[in-house]
Amino acid sequence: MFFSTAAVLALASSVLAAPMAEKSKRTSSVPDIFNQLHAFSTSSQTVSLTNEALVPFSFNNWGSLSSLSNFDSFFGAGNFDGRFNQIQVVNVQEVQVCSQVEIDIVQQNLAILLEAMKQVLLTQVCEVETQVIVSSQFSSHLQVFMEDVRHISGRQVGFDSSISSQLSSVLSSLGGNHVNLGFSGQSIGSNLQIVQSNFDSVNSPARIHAAWVASQLAVLPPSVLGF
Repeated sequence: MFFSTAAVLALASSVLAAPMAEKSKRTSSVPDIFNQLHAFSTSSQTVSLTNEALVPFSFNNWGSLSSLSNFDSFFGAGNFDGRFNQIQVVNVQEVQVCSQVEIDIVQQNLAILLEAMKQVLLTQVCEVETQVIVSSQFSSHLQVFMEDVRHISGRQVGFDSSISSQLSSVLSSLGGNHVNLGFSGQSIGSNLQIVQSNFDSVNSPARIHAAWVASQLAVLPPSVLGF
């Protein structure tokens, strides 16, 4: 079954209207929620969820886990997902041209990368708490990229060519060859390669928003959508 853009937006409006209406009412109560949360204990460390925990939050030695002893040195404290990294475009005059590939091949490639990510996480991080934190960082970093793709972040859309070129080293690590490649998360974006797309500032924003709304509706149970 196919829906027009107008139909998708109308459906999204009806499904999401109530949560959006309540959002403004809840915003002012967020600090109160944090103030009311009880402190919780992780191993020998007690962490209090208060306003002070919001900025910046450090994961170094969180929960007395030795695997997190150097966590913050990657992106930096207060920069959990790298959204505050400095961006520098390389080869400004050489925008890479996108080559259209069949969508199922693209999905296959991304599925392989995702499963490889799971393998790295599960075979190289042994504490479940650290697995949760690192996978949350990965997910949030993807969300930052999604904001770029949606053209709502104010950042240029691209990929760090220096970092992506290290893929073969990651694949080698899956076989047990673990090497420190010598870069930090804070450097991601310092060699940004721009890729040409069909984006135009007049017509694309509405189409991008419709595509995003449709993708959000796609994960909702059919019963919610009335099917």
